[in-house]
Amino acid sequence: MQQATEKYINPFTDFGFKKLFREEPNKNLLLDFLNELLKEEQGTITELNYLKNEHLVQVAVHNNLNY
Repeated sequence: MQQATEKYINPFTDFGFKKLFREEPNKNLLLDFLNELLKEEQGTITELNYLKNEHLVQVAVHNNLNY
């Protein structure tokens, strides 16, 4: 008998966070998350716009250390 294995997405990893929040169908989930996270510092977020591409930040390298 073959046992089914369940798969979970860890939202604390870069892959998991992007898998859950970066797609348009999950827009309401992201809005709820951001509003709950920022409710003390920010007013209510009512609209999000998704960009086509991810913009990666360049990392400065000095003496083999990444900043």
